[in-house]
Amino acid sequence: MNGARQRPSIPGEVEDWRALVGKIYRLPRFKNPFRFGPFGIEAYEAAAKVLIPWPDGLLDMKPVWDTLPHVGHPLTIKLLQLAAKQLTDIAGIRGVIRTNGFYRPPGTTWGEEDYGDPDGAIDSTDAWGHWRLAIDIAAGRTAATFGVPRDDVGRALGNVGLSRPLLADGEYWHYRPNAKAREKWKAKIK
Repeated sequence: MNGARQRPSIPGEVEDWRALVGKIYRLPRFKNPFRFGPFGIEAYEAAAKVLIPWPDGLLDMKPVWDTLPHVGHPLTIKLLQLAAKQLTDIAGIRGVIRTNGFYRPPGTTWGEEDYGDPDGAIDSTDAWGHWRLAIDIAAGRTAATFGVPRDDVGRALGNVGLSRPLLADGEYWHYRPNAKAREKWKAKIK
């Protein structure tokens, strides 16, 4: 290796994303300009190191969006498994959680129209974003697979510790482990 620093492996790594760190973005959705990657390259690389593959039969993504690596943070996956169990217990049948996006490597352009995120710039500023813990869930499509009302999906996700921090901004599909779940996880791995 002749002394060269080897970069950590980031699933689905976007070429040259590191060059975006510090770039200023001005998007109509936000009043003020912001910088890509405020946590530093090392934070995004470290987050990628803990990712695990999706368990079989837990998640499904529409083919049109199925360009992302099928990996995610172990805490989010554990909470999704608990929610799926609750829904299975309610319905008596096993369904699948439909996602519109889970782990997104730094630099990944995602979303559309008002919710478009060029280069993943918006996500890069969220300490709990898709590069780390967040997942987008299609509650109606998920409910259909379990044969339950849509509200049951939201309740099950909330019961296990997933919150919707961007609900006030209209992003009803965006979930992440809440502070209590994150603290419990942190204590567990120490």
